[in-house]
Amino acid sequence: MSAVEQSPGFVLHGRRFRENSRILDVFTRDHGRQSLLARVSPKGGGVTWQPFRELLFAWRGQRDLKTLRAAEPLAVFALDGEAGICGLYCNEVLQRLLPAQAALPGIYAIYRQTLEALAVAAPAAATLRRFEWHLLDALGYAPDTSEDWLTGAPLAEAGRYYFMPGHGFSVAMPGRDAVAIDAATMAALQRGDFDDPALQRALRRVTSAALRPLLGERELRSRQLMQQLLRIRGKQRP
Repeated sequence: MSAVEQSPGFVLHGRRFRENSRILDVFTRDHGRQSLLARVSPKGGGVTWQPFRELLFAWRGQRDLKTLRAAEPLAVFALDGEAGICGLYCNEVLQRLLPAQAALPGIYAIYRQTLEALAVAAPAAATLRRFEWHLLDALGYAPDTSEDWLTGAPLAEAGRYYFMPGHGFSVAMPGRDAVAIDAATMAALQRGDFDDPALQRALRRVTSAALRPLLGERELRSRQLMQQLLRIRGKQRP
């Protein structure tokens, strides 16, 4: 039986398993996404399995479902309201896209930086677009912004570009599913600059289109929560 003594990580999702147990889907820096069986005290107390808390995990086991031995708190990121829903969105995306038991320290760093930004009230739209783009890049799914996928030639300067999910960008419209963006949005993507408020809607169209085939048809619960919150507040989705 193998054992891991110390690995920092976050709980992405938890669900009840029998009366005094929970199955935790955690994302650890050194061992990637793991499923851990945690015993819960009937009297309460102990570690709180809430999201956005960095914990130092210890577990044992060789199968897909390991047994949690200990979890010590390292840091807490206080996310409430819109910021909390944005954090839940990141958790859902990671839960669906991360391969099991694959160490991805770069993505771990991106996720932690995202929580830090949301906790200090950084603009949610720019923070999420940066998270999505870097996640796509780290997993090998980010579209190439330097080459025209239709011709294979360097992407020419143009007033309008078209992004085809699963393929890339072109100056020619490749089909009805293509997402059109202007030159300023393309320049921002090429620079890795997601901070211009005027470009947020176009950037979201690109990252949403790139993620859609990877996430599948089942709608994210966090998106439903965000839509409900924004309807109450009369705002646009970040």
